[in-house]
Amino acid sequence: MWLRMLVAEIMLPQVSATPLLTDNEAALALTKDPHFHACTKHINTNWHYIHKCHENGDHVSYVPPKENIADIFTKALPTPAFPYLCSYLRLCNLP
Repeated sequence: MWLRMLVAEIMLPQVSATPLLTDNEAALALTKDPHFHACTKHINTNWHYIHKCHENGDHVSYVPPKENIADIFTKALPTPAFPYLCSYLRLCNLP
């Protein structure tokens, strides 16, 4: 989303919706049905941001934690998970 805003500032707006992937089922449920929104004021503002993106037409979908490619950049991974996610980025081969 940050890159989308940056590119829009240099006059190259994106015309299609941005697919957003989350491995948090609770956040995904809140985006589609904000019925309990008043009870979730303590939830991180990122989750509320995802809800706003969903309302603006961006597609929000669930990705299982084992297939979340972003984890390779944000977490220490166990040995089997690292080459598996690395192969999605075409950086290495599966053993």
